[in-house]
Amino acid sequence: MGCLLKMIISSLVSLAVVVGIVAILAFACTPNTFGLGGVDLGFGTLEELGLADKNFATLFTDLMDVFKEPKEEDIVTNGFDDETEAPKAENNLRNSAISSVVDGETVISYADLLSTEGGPILYDQEYLLRYDDHTLGYIFNQALKETQDKERENSDLGPLGQFKIVINEVSLYNDKITVDEVEQDSVTLKVVASFNIAGIKEELFKDVPGFISNIIPSNLYVVSQMTLTATNEGVLSTASKAFNINGKDSQMSEVIIKALAHAIDEGTTDETATMNSMIGGVVTGSIAKLGRVGTAAVNSSNVVTGDINLGNSGIKGADEGSETNGYLTLITSKQAA
Repeated sequence: MGCLLKMIISSLVSLAVVVGIVAILAFACTPNTFGLGGVDLGFGTLEELGLADKNFATLFTDLMDVFKEPKEEDIVTNGFDDETEAPKAENNLRNSAISSVVDGETVISYADLLSTEGGPILYDQEYLLRYDDHTLGYIFNQALKETQDKERENSDLGPLGQFKIVINEVSLYNDKITVDEVEQDSVTLKVVASFNIAGIKEELFKDVPGFISNIIPSNLYVVSQMTLTATNEGVLSTASKAFNINGKDSQMSEVIIKALAHAIDEGTTDETATMNSMIGGVVTGSIAKLGRVGTAAVNSSNVVTGDINLGNSGIKGADEGSETNGYLTLITSKQAA
């Protein structure tokens, strides 16, 4: 019995020594300690990314902080309700070519908004229609869901097709930008989406130790913010402002954004702009199919009667703290007689 007890105590002491050594190494050693600063992750070396002189414990903690799944209410601050927005979307689309009635119910082919085939969605009349940002969020989410569920190959998703995406929020709000040292009013488009990266995790983290990639969750929230403007032809364009993952603004968050951006475009030099351009392109492309941005005089049925003014007049942002929604007014395309 005494020998057995000594063996157990000896084993526990040995384990404690090993754990202690690992802990000391984790806090005292950095990638450069072992000459790993030049290891290329495919989107930069540890030295270039500013990680080579951080101890392993800090690197691990920072990584886990970025990937720690946040509470949705902390990220999604202006979400939409499907039941509220569905009838608004159907009302705006009911006279269009992507709307039909099946067994007495209105059916909208939202996936057509992401199709690379065909041009603008045609209506029986030229209408001026208002789309609240919540309604746009619902429409984009339905379009993504239908496209992904049917695995459509002719979609306008581009690199986004690698991910399973859910749109959680679309907001339009008033902001200020500085142009040539002069402050100007602008409208910011904010898109919050959850990205499921399970399909590309293996490729994305191929050079990262397996135990780390295994604890990285497959679902991430991304928050994209862009300045939104419209041309004199009523076509929307975006300019990159900010992009983050899980609401985190940190060095490690920037590293992960680099990884994602380079998985999409190996030659990118501005990762934030790459991510925002990808998301902004899908949003503006879908809206272009719905109509031209602008204002006009209308009759009681919202049919355009004249005074068409294309451009920024059709973009309205909500003031910060306001309970109203930002919105776009779009002039639809009429089918040929």
